[in-house]
Amino acid sequence: MESTVRAATREQVVEKLREFVSIESGVPGITEETPLIASGVLDSFLIVSIIAYCEREFSCSFEPDEFEEQHFKTIGALADKVGGHLPMSEVSPLDSTPARGEGIR
Repeated sequence: MESTVRAATREQVVEKLREFVSIESGVPGITEETPLIASGVLDSFLIVSIIAYCEREFSCSFEPDEFEEQHFKTIGALADKVGGHLPMSEVSPLDSTPARGEGIR
């Protein structure tokens, strides 16, 4: 029996977006709840860069009119939007079984 899981966890998406936005905006210390629009961290160029980064980094695609202002309010809101587009990967239950001699320690 196979199950589907997201290729990246929400926490991984948050961390990658937080790091990207911090570097690109030049604003250190951005958290998941930092108000990106209200604090002036984002401008139109950075918004376009974030969308391109998400498509490249997370192997997902977005329609040009898919994003709304609410999706850019915080890193958390952006991660929630991106999470809905993450590709699924197939994982067999055998994939999580330790190899012989590698029992749980």
